[in-house]
Amino acid sequence: MIGIVAASLGAVALVVALAFGALGVIGMLADGGGAAAPTSTATAPSGDTTGAVTRYESGETLYTFPAALEQYSDGRYGDLCPTTYTEGCWEWALFTVDDCSTLQVDFAYSNDPDPSTAAQARESTTYTNVVADTAQPVVFGNDDYDIAWINDVTCLD
Repeated sequence: MIGIVAASLGAVALVVALAFGALGVIGMLADGGGAAAPTSTATAPSGDTTGAVTRYESGETLYTFPAALEQYSDGRYGDLCPTTYTEGCWEWALFTVDDCSTLQVDFAYSNDPDPSTAAQARESTTYTNVVADTAQPVVFGNDDYDIAWINDVTCLD
């Protein structure tokens, strides 16, 4: 009987921990300061780097063309955000493991904070003459969606 109660409490604790973890991922996706998908605004003052960078190594991003990803919440690339985005832009940088003459970056967007939900919209862009281990700024916006992420990175060489 004690074993059943202990196992039940352990299962409840596991479910609670998973729920908090999922909420943390959703929060991370929604706020951009520590997330794979920030909100559409990046208004932190330039030069404030306290907690302003979150880095994911290429082994974590699992892009087709290996690349690390850094997400910024300090406005360092704010000047690259077109003024047409009233909600601002997501400001990130890719660090590829190899040079690439034409790098394709695929974006995905959603308004659903459930991380298992498929993207509601997608688009892509290309960057040329990308140098390995050098920050390639990736700044993009979409006022129609609250959540965005880089879905994949591919070298078209």
